[in-house]
Amino acid sequence: MRPNGVLMDTQLAEGEFVEVGQRILGLLPTTRIVVLAHSEEDRHLLSAIRLGARACLSGDIIVDGHLLTHLLGIPASMKARDNVS
Repeated sequence: MRPNGVLMDTQLAEGEFVEVGQRILGLLPTTRIVVLAHSEEDRHLLSAIRLGARACLSGDIIVDGHLLTHLLGIPASMKARDNVS
């Protein structure tokens, strides 16, 4: 099974989200990565950009399910089948 997208959290151990993201993209280069950042520190935002993340979202906001499924590239047929909102 190959994921369309991965939601990653910057609260992994220091810098690990970048390493994990690079591994994912090395194995599955078409996978979309969305980073959830719990701070607005420039280093987290820059790391997400360098990684090639599709988006970097603030952990302080509630993300609309439709936006998240779009950013992660989940097909409409899969959303209906798996009841993803």
